[in-house]
Amino acid sequence: SRRWILELGSQQIIHADGWLAGGATTGVAFEALMARMGNLREATRTMVEGLGAVFIDLTPAFQEAALRGERLFYKYDTHWNQAGHDLAGQVVAEALRNGPRCAAG
Repeated sequence: SRRWILELGSQQIIHADGWLAGGATTGVAFEALMARMGNLREATRTMVEGLGAVFIDLTPAFQEAALRGERLFYKYDTHWNQAGHDLAGQVVAEALRNGPRCAAG
């Protein structure tokens, strides 16, 4: 899997004009890539919460399921399978049940 990540992975780069683009991971150590795995999630959390919205993080539930050996993605694809969709739905439903109420409008 390390070889696959280093060969096919991409590194996100913000160009001088402000546009985000994928760049090659050539020359980047596997450990450096793994250390940055949560950066996009944390940047998204910061943006969402900065807008005053609630950020629902699916990562902990997906990690726990993976540790139990559950397969949540298609074998040769990065998309969720039915189990992944079901888990995401459960996490979102729980967050909505226990989170702040939406203002009636």
